[in-house]
Amino acid sequence: MLTPPGHPLFSASRKVTGSPLDSVRDLILLHVKNPRSAPVERVSSSAQGIVFSGRQAREHLSKHIREHGMGYPLVLDPSAYEKEVATPDSPFALEPPSLYGEDQFAATLSLLEGTRATLSLTPTKYLYSSREGVMALRRAVEMVNAVETTNLILSVPIDTAWLTELCDELITLLNGADIPTALILGSKGNPVDSERQAASLRRIIQEIEDIALLRTDMTAIDAMVHGAVFSSIGDTSSTRRTYPPPSRSYAPSPSDRSPNVLVPGLLAYYRGSKLAYHLRADTALCSCWACVDWADMGGGKPGTPGRPISGFQDKEDQRDAHAHNLEVWSGTWRELRREENPFLMRRAWSRLCSEAIDHHERYNRAISLKRDVFIPRPALRFWANHAR
Repeated sequence: MLTPPGHPLFSASRKVTGSPLDSVRDLILLHVKNPRSAPVERVSSSAQGIVFSGRQAREHLSKHIREHGMGYPLVLDPSAYEKEVATPDSPFALEPPSLYGEDQFAATLSLLEGTRATLSLTPTKYLYSSREGVMALRRAVEMVNAVETTNLILSVPIDTAWLTELCDELITLLNGADIPTALILGSKGNPVDSERQAASLRRIIQEIEDIALLRTDMTAIDAMVHGAVFSSIGDTSSTRRTYPPPSRSYAPSPSDRSPNVLVPGLLAYYRGSKLAYHLRADTALCSCWACVDWADMGGGKPGTPGRPISGFQDKEDQRDAHAHNLEVWSGTWRELRREENPFLMRRAWSRLCSEAIDHHERYNRAISLKRDVFIPRPALRFWANHAR
C-alpha cells in the first residue's frame, strides 16, 4: 500500500507507476453529499461516476457499493477542508496516533487507499491565499512525494483568491507533485465569476499535467475542454463550491425552498422560484431525458413533450430538479466529446457559450415577464470570447 521514507523500496525520485486516472479520464462525475436526494440512479457507467464528500463520505460510499455495486468510478473526498485550515505544520487532517507508533500520515493514507473507492483524495485542510497557505501547500506536496501511492490524488482546496493573487506559485507547486492533483475552489460566492478568475483558472488547467477540477458548476466543462483530466459538478449549490472555514453555507433567502435549476440554453443555474416568477408558463420547455420521463409519467399537460423550466417551484421538486440538472450538463459534455479534435472541441464550447449569451437576451425580451432579469455571468463571456 504505502512505503514510508527510509524503507528499502522507497525512492525519492520515483513517479507513480501506471496511471490511477485511467478509469476517470475525460469524465465529469456527479459530486454529492447526500446520496438520498441525488439522482444516483441516472449515473451512467459510460459517461460519469460519483464523488462522495462530506463528513459521512466514507459511509455513503460503502453503502452505495453494497446497494449498487461499482459499475462506474467512485471517488472518496474526505473533505477535511470544510472544517480545518491548513498550516505548514499541519496541512492534512490525520488519523489519531496508534498504540503501535505507526506514522500518522502513512496510516491515514493507508486507510484511504484501503477503501473500495476507485480513487481517494488526500484529507487536505483549507488553503487560504496567504504566505502560510503557500508554505502549507509546499509541505503537502513534500509529504505526498515521500510515499508510494496507488490510487491517491492530492486534494488542493484553495481559496478563490489564489487564482488572481498566487497563480504562479500554485502552478509551480503543483507541477512539483508526483501524484495527480485536484483543485477544489472555496468562496462564499461563485468562485469563478470574473473574467480574470476564469482566465487564471484556465491557465492553471493548461499548465499542470494530470489535474482535475472538482466540486464546481459548468466551469467543469471549460476545464475539461482545456485539458483537465477529469472533473465533477455538484448535485447541490453547496457541492458546487466549498465555503471557507469556519463559515458555513447559507441560504440568501431561507424561506425559499425551491431548487436551483440549470437552464439549458443559458448554461446557468437559477432558483426555481425566480424562474416561476419571471417566465411565462410553458414558454420554455426542457426536453432532457429526466423531463421527458416526468412528462411520460403523467406530469404536466397531456401530450407535452417535456417539462417547463418554470415548473421546479417547491422543495418537493428538488429531486426532479437534480435529475434534470444532471441530464443537462452530462448531455452537454457528451455532445462536446463527439469532437475528437481538441481544437474543434474548444471551438464548439466557445460557440455554445456565445449562444448562451444570446439566449439570455432572448429570455429577457421574449420569455421573461420583466426585462433584464437574466444577466450572463462574466465567466461565460470569457469562455465565449476566448476559444484557446
